Amino acid sequence: RRIYTWKANYTKRETEEELKKKRRKQAREDWFPDIALTTFSSWEQIGAWYGGLGPGLVVTLIASLSIGYLFIPPYSSLVIETEGLLRLGVFALVALLISSLTAARRRTAIAAQAHSEQLRVTLSSIGDAVIATDMHGRITLINAVAESLTGWSSAEAIGQPLTSIFRIV
Repeated sequence: RRIYTWKANYTKRETEEELKKKRRKQAREDWFPDIALTTFSSWEQIGAWYGGLGPGLVVTLIASLSIGYLFIPPYSSLVIETEGLLRLGVFALVALLISSLTAARRRTAIAAQAHSEQLRVTLSSIGDAVIATDMHGRITLINAVAESLTGWSSAEAIGQPLTSIFRIV
């Protein structure tokens, strides 16, 4: 009878150990793909930020395949269950959205810089005196004619308040 009790307790302990292992495995399967998605999402954002839309899409494709193969059960297989497919699909859609928005931001910044340069060249080449200021009244541009009338060079005048450079009599 003692042997039977000992075996029953041993079996019960073994079952508890198995439950602990299953819980640990389930916990790993629950949070590990999320960490992988976050990490690969960061790489996708960096690729899109520095490279534009094309590299962002390439990184998204590589990240999606890697996540599907390495981090979503069944592991080491591109056969993905429904829950994993949903996670992977959401990741891919968000990554595509980030790549598109980053590319649009980049195009807008380049266009704004080109427009700013065009305005600077136009204002600098006008035959009349031109002094441009920001919202706070500080000089941002002074052309050659204005330099000769005020006696201030462009390097000295930029950043100064308009009232200290130009005085209306």
